[in-house]
Amino acid sequence: MRLVFAIQHHVSCRRCHSEVPVNGVVERVVCPNCRKQTELDAKYWTVRFDDTSDFRPWSPRAGETEASALREVHGLGSYVRYGVEDPVCGHGACRAAIAVPEREPFAPVTCTSCGATVAMRAPTELARAIDPHVVALVGERASDGDADVHVMYVVCDYDDDAYRTYRWHVDRERLADAALALPPALHAILARDTRSDVRAVVAANQAAAPAVLATCAADSNTTVRAAAAGNPHTPVDALVELARGESTDTVLAALVSHHVLSPLVVDALVRSSHSNARRLALRRPELTKAALDLLAADGDDEIKRAARARGGGGGWFKRLFS
Repeated sequence: MRLVFAIQHHVSCRRCHSEVPVNGVVERVVCPNCRKQTELDAKYWTVRFDDTSDFRPWSPRAGETEASALREVHGLGSYVRYGVEDPVCGHGACRAAIAVPEREPFAPVTCTSCGATVAMRAPTELARAIDPHVVALVGERASDGDADVHVMYVVCDYDDDAYRTYRWHVDRERLADAALALPPALHAILARDTRSDVRAVVAANQAAAPAVLATCAADSNTTVRAAAAGNPHTPVDALVELARGESTDTVLAALVSHHVLSPLVVDALVRSSHSNARRLALRRPELTKAALDLLAADGDDEIKRAARARGGGGGWFKRLFS
């Protein structure tokens, strides 16, 4: 699974307190105002990006970024804005997408739109302070007195085990939130999380992939299944399986709450061996005459009466009760 973090970063000059852009993973920057050089050693990078309450690049909602408070790191004022965003050129007004290879070598590329050279390289040890799974740095600029703060991109690759032990795991219930625009691979990992509340948030996420929602619909936890049952993007096949075998009222109630429900799902509810499922099927406007006739012959008297009240039980039923 690949994620790319867009980062804007600056520090305060120790001499004149001006804003000094940090436009790359570098060991020193030069103040554009007074030209004083400021060292950014390994301790700075480690402390700056190790605080999970202050730097959580997976947390911003769709189309948004988050900013850390201006904080002091070893006596140096430091500010970071970040978000999840695919690399773009960034030279002038150019926002052309920049493709990052799946593997090394990572080398500077020429923007196909404006012709500018966009920096790209393999990470240094300093970069691993931002994220231990970094594989490439994109869009860095020279930090020798540039007065503008530019976006640099930190490209990270994860496997499932890396995610499960990741230092930001405390935020995973937020990562699963439906308002976040996350890669499908991350939803798939969260759908298998050990915490059912995290899985339930994924199950309610309308941006999650159909295969992920199908997994949630078969979850062992009732709350997770209910969330998937009520999600309008859960695949019909998964909803049919729920309708056939589910006996829990909360899950079934979520299932019949859809504004529009596939006739296949309604038919599965009608033919369920669980009376509460058949009872809830009677709430659906999609019931066919054949389905009502079937329910009118149900062994449950309440279901039978409700089906007949809706016109079920034609033929000898109709003559008998007319």
